[in-house]
Amino acid sequence: EDRNPYIVWINHPSGLPLLTISLASLYMTALSPAGVVLTSYLVTIGLSPKSIGVFRGVGAISGVLGISCFSLLRKKDPNEKGDQLTSEQSTLVRSIERLRGLSLAFLLLEVVSILVAAAAYMLCDTTSTISSGSWPIYLFLGAIVVSRAGLYSFDVGVLEIEQYIVDERYRNAVGSVEGALCSVAEMGMYVLSIALPNPSQFGWQVTVSASAVSFGGICFGLFLCLYHMHLHHHHHADENHVHDHSHGHHHHHKHRHTLQQERDLMEYGYHIHLHRHRSWR
Repeated sequence: EDRNPYIVWINHPSGLPLLTISLASLYMTALSPAGVVLTSYLVTIGLSPKSIGVFRGVGAISGVLGISCFSLLRKKDPNEKGDQLTSEQSTLVRSIERLRGLSLAFLLLEVVSILVAAAAYMLCDTTSTISSGSWPIYLFLGAIVVSRAGLYSFDVGVLEIEQYIVDERYRNAVGSVEGALCSVAEMGMYVLSIALPNPSQFGWQVTVSASAVSFGGICFGLFLCLYHMHLHHHHHADENHVHDHSHGHHHHHKHRHTLQQERDLMEYGYHIHLHRHRSWR
């Protein structure tokens, strides 16, 4: 079936648009150690090439350490006291909820670090070149380095969440839309830098970067609040499907299935799958 990728993306269930926008927003930033815009600014204010190289290298290491920590924490599955769920499906639900929580934690690290960097920049003396006593600029750079750990880890978390919720038939379409949105966000910062080329105007890039990252955090927060994970039981012939929350609560409403969910339904006659629904339903 040939469908417009953007139509597929905007109509995809499980809150995919919010998830994608939360990631794409993080790309509209000048506060990246390897970014051309920030590197140009640092050269302009007199930071030595050696210091810039160290800054960029430490930023890359921070990203790798962040992903490593994310992977280690992801593998841990603490036993929940008082919860006797032992089925494979129940374990999967807990695993995905843990994934969502870890992704939120690392995104918060990204958001807080960028806000600290923005605040530090406001304390910098942008009318002169850098000096040995310019501690705010080092706080500015340090916060940006820390933010890399949050960004790279959140990126991994989003990709893993998407593997669970995106229909197999449309993964290429969704991936192309996500890539396009990330590129547009990144290009937006380049356009802003062309419009405001003076180093004394770099504060605009910092402000827009902090705002975009904060907006990404808000979008992911909405995604977590509006879409919840539940065990979902129903038979193939059911019109109104029953959601078993494993706590005695049930909801009845129609919904769409992804290809992988339909495959389980056909194979087993009934299935238990992961389903998200808006909290007010």
